Amino acid sequence: MTPMAVRIIAVAIAVLGLIDPALVVNRARAVPVSLRIVEASPLDGAGAGGGTRRDRAEAIRNRLTERLRRVADVSDERPPQAVVLIGGVVPDALPSEGTPVSTVSLSADAPPNVRLVRIEEPRPAALRQAMTTVAEFEGVGFNGRTTVFTLSDGGVDVARVEHRWTKDRERFRARLPYAPLSAGLHAVTVAAEPLGGETTADDNAADAALLVDARPLRVLAYEPRPSWNATFVRRALEADPRFELASLVRSSRGVLVRSGGAPSDLLADGLDEFDVVLVGAPEELRAAELDALSRFASLRGGGVVFLPDRRPSGPYESVLPAGRFEEALLENPGTLLAEHSNDVRASEFLVAHGTPATVDTLAAIERSGARAPVSITWTHGAGRMLLWGALDAWRFRADADGAFGRFWQAAIADLALAAPQRVDLSLSPRVAAVDEPVTVRATVRATEFAGDGGRIAIPPVGATLVSTAGAEPLRLWPTAEPGVFEGATTAPAAGSYEVRVTAGRHVGRAPMAVTAAPKRVIMEDAEAMALVPTSTGGVAARADDLTPLEDHLRGLAAAPEPVTVRPLRSVWWAVLFATCLTAEWALRRGRALR
Repeated sequence: MTPMAVRIIAVAIAVLGLIDPALVVNRARAVPVSLRIVEASPLDGAGAGGGTRRDRAEAIRNRLTERLRRVADVSDERPPQAVVLIGGVVPDALPSEGTPVSTVSLSADAPPNVRLVRIEEPRPAALRQAMTTVAEFEGVGFNGRTTVFTLSDGGVDVARVEHRWTKDRERFRARLPYAPLSAGLHAVTVAAEPLGGETTADDNAADAALLVDARPLRVLAYEPRPSWNATFVRRALEADPRFELASLVRSSRGVLVRSGGAPSDLLADGLDEFDVVLVGAPEELRAAELDALSRFASLRGGGVVFLPDRRPSGPYESVLPAGRFEEALLENPGTLLAEHSNDVRASEFLVAHGTPATVDTLAAIERSGARAPVSITWTHGAGRMLLWGALDAWRFRADADGAFGRFWQAAIADLALAAPQRVDLSLSPRVAAVDEPVTVRATVRATEFAGDGGRIAIPPVGATLVSTAGAEPLRLWPTAEPGVFEGATTAPAAGSYEVRVTAGRHVGRAPMAVTAAPKRVIMEDAEAMALVPTSTGGVAARADDLTPLEDHLRGLAAAPEPVTVRPLRSVWWAVLFATCLTAEWALRRGRALR
């Protein structure tokens, strides 16, 4: 090569360097991936198979970081284009739309294990009324072994049930009944006793809140004509001190017999003071009386119980949800399949046909190999209505040690406690950890609204958090729903508290317990975690098989994207330029050129 040729190359490099041309090329870039641990806390206590759940989640993150280093950028220095959630709690806020979210579930990480999946807390109950806490457990790898499930109050077991696992992976709903002996809030613990060889006991137990309401339950019994059905239901309630009973009986034309502070009739003021109205012989109801009962249920939210003596007829038939009713007469008394008791007997029934799915069956009989509903309950506005179809059950009221009376005491207590008070409160959670946010929701009953037409007036609302040290104000804000107010507070030091909300001259109260570290259900569910990637374009993987996740992220990283490059900025061009200059000088010296 001649010195001139080498010089031309050097000059060309210099000119291109001054121009600094830009080229656009398609290049596979490592996709930025965010690896996030989403695990419930606290997670104390090591499991027999490899530390706490958070330890296992950290180990998975470290493993992914190492294995994906060549195809993914896991440094969190760039905005992520893919997210991996490691653990069992789906966060409230997911990444922006279009970002694929993958999940790694720990549920199958290290069987065998028994874990608590969810708790269904019962509705508030009256004193001496049993409440059933339903807890769903999942057992993995314990086929043929038996687990004991308990409900404890103050460290004392008050309910216990056993279950023998029959599959390698199985779910069981433990029903744990308990009737607390004192009013107020009871913080109970639902637990599965650990089995030998179980991976971890972290997820075996959780706390629940049972609320016992000691207020008197006000019931009005109304009979347009004397009725055996209503008479003996009323007597069953009179024997229970939880109820304040008033009665109004039309004994003959123009003659009303009142007791217990009953209103002069159903159309008079004062009906809203009651929680439940029992109606004997409802076929004798007048249209105006039915309208008053309908308003009582729909606006006040009370319960209405119809106790007929025969097939429905008259105005009240219009509020019944069944298509038709059939009278069934048994030669020998049959036993009802009922929610509160399976010992109530009767021989004459109203069988409901064509009830919609929104209707609940309170009691049924076996008929032609199927359950035929004979007593039904349904929603009517803000309240509920109930039709009792065991027409002559009162005749067998002494059977099974008074099962008839116990059934009605429990059924009417449920209806009465479900009827909203003038100021109703709900707290979430009722058992809180120190410094945990607590949501307060107050509902002022529609009967307390004033005004007409399109404008209503709601009484002034105020709230306080009360403890032995005094009262602190809470701020509540109105919601879009009339009469509903919401606010939030932070759980103070451990102890017992009461939230009070005033609306005009009426006061609503709700107890709250604060503990240092309440046990919570660890929301680790591979099925629930799998829903996130389904809707975002990610993949669901298990901790014991990360291959699908690795393949998915490699696929994202391999996708080409346009990249602007400036090749003349490479240091090798400077080296080449210097080499050309040196070569030219050497060639010229070798040829004795100047």
